[in-house]
Formats: sequence, structure tokens, C-alpha cells
Amino acid sequence: MNKQKIKNKTSVASVIIVVFLAIYLVLLIYPYLWGFTTSFKDWKDFRYNLLGFPKEWHWDNYLKVFSEFKYDYINEAENVRVRFMLGDMFLNSVGYSFLTALSGTVTVYLVAYAVNSYRFKFLKVVDAIVIVTITLPLVGNLPSSIQMNKALGLYNNFVGFSIVGSIAFCNMYYFIMGAQIRSIPRAFREAAEIDGASVFQILFRVMAPLTFSVFLTVFLLKFIAAWNEYQTPYIFLKNRPTVAFGLWYFQNLTTAGAKNTTLKLAACFTVALPIILIFIIFNKKLMQGISLSEGVKE
Repeated sequence: MNKQKIKNKTSVASVIIVVFLAIYLVLLIYPYLWGFTTSFKDWKDFRYNLLGFPKEWHWDNYLKVFSEFKYDYINEAENVRVRFMLGDMFLNSVGYSFLTALSGTVTVYLVAYAVNSYRFKFLKVVDAIVIVTITLPLVGNLPSSIQMNKALGLYNNFVGFSIVGSIAFCNMYYFIMGAQIRSIPRAFREAAEIDGASVFQILFRVMAPLTFSVFLTVFLLKFIAAWNEYQTPYIFLKNRPTVAFGLWYFQNLTTAGAKNTTLKLAACFTVALPIILIFIIFNKKLMQGISLSEGVKE
């Protein structure tokens, strides 16, 4: 009898949880659905039919985005004037996001591997430095960062700044990678050492394949963060505007974007399309688990 009551209570609790999760899912999805459908409206339909589906689907909104989405880079000192269109900014974003994500991920991975694989006494000090850096905000460091990048020749240097400017390990990804590396049995490294493998062979042929999933996850998260960021490229790479900065410029400083909400939404979904495709393509790869028990002989 008690077991039946417990089962009934569990069933009721499960139903309540499912209902709340369903409501939460709808609240998450609806804004995106509303924004996507609204991007096909004209301004009259948007004004008098705010929450409904478009009465007439205006696909030309996206064509207007491709024609109106532009930015003029002007350097009067060097007498340079360059117009960047949406396609140019997309290419800039792909290069900037890829180099930034790769450089930042490799840096974090190497530091996490060195600290957590060999477990030297300085480990706690490194962890403390990372925690303090994450916790304490760095206020007022922008002027010094600009001066430093100019002194190093990285200001308006697309490749140099994309690679060097993102080198840092003081972030939460350091702890994520460190936890993944510590979870791998030492038997893998010991077996490789017995077979005569060098430090770099153990790193690239043993540890890297086992931790590739977390490496890829961090890389994609950094790629997405770099893709969505507009302030840093605008400050340090004015001669190579990214699509995120172009979106901000289109929404706030252009006549077509600032006055037309439907065009703003069309521009947002155009810029977000590559990120959506990344999630669709790499979803299974990111979600699959890693078996660490295979390969170890008793």
C-alpha cells in the first residue's frame, strides 16, 4: 500500500515537472518564433498586427538587409576609404572568430594540461590566480590595452590581434578542461611512457584524442562569443569590421535599420544563421560521451 502511494506521488510530481518544463520551453521558443515571423512583415503589418503572423510575407526584407547592411571605414590620416558590405563582414567574422577561438582554446588547454597532468605544488597558486582574475573586474584597463596593442603592432592588425589578443587562460574554461584532464586515468600516460613516448607524443597522441570533445566544446563556445562580440573588433580592428559590429551599426546608425524594426529582426536572423548551423552540425558530436575505461589492460 505504501509503495502504491509513493508511486502515485512520484507520478504526480513527474507530471508537474513536465508541465513546468513545457511552459518554460514555450517561453524560450516563442520570442524567437515571433522575431522570425515578424522579420517578414512590413511596417504597417508590424504596427497593427504586432503578435500575429504576417498577412503578407515580405521576403524582400532580407534582400534589403544585404543591400543596406554596409559600413564605410574612413582613415583621413592615410587617405583611406573602404566600404564593407555584409559579405565582407561575414568573411571578417569567420576569420576573426576562428583565429580567436583557436588561439584562446589552445592556450587554455596547454596550461590546464601542464598544471593538472603533473600536479606540481604551484597548482593551487595558479588556480587562485584564475579565480581572482575571474572574480575581480578589471576597470579602466582599456586605454592601457590600446597603447599596448599599438606598441606591439597589433592595432588594426587583423591576423596578429586575432591570435595574440585572445591568448588568456584565466577563465572558467581552464577549470572545465582541468577537470576533464584529471578524470583520465594515469594508466594511459604511464603506458605511453613505458612504450617510450615523449612528452609531446603523450600530449598529441594520447591526451588530445581523449579530451577532444571538451576541446571542441570550448572552441565552439569561444567561436560563438567572438562572433557575437562587436566592441573589441570595433576598438582594435576598425579597418576590418565584423558582422557583429555591422549589425550594431545597422540597427543604430543607419536610416534603414534604425527606423524599421522588421529590418532589424531580419538582420539579426541573417547574422545568427551561421551560429544556428553550427549547433545543428555539431549537436551530436558535443553531446556524445567519452569512454575512458577502454584501452587499459589489467
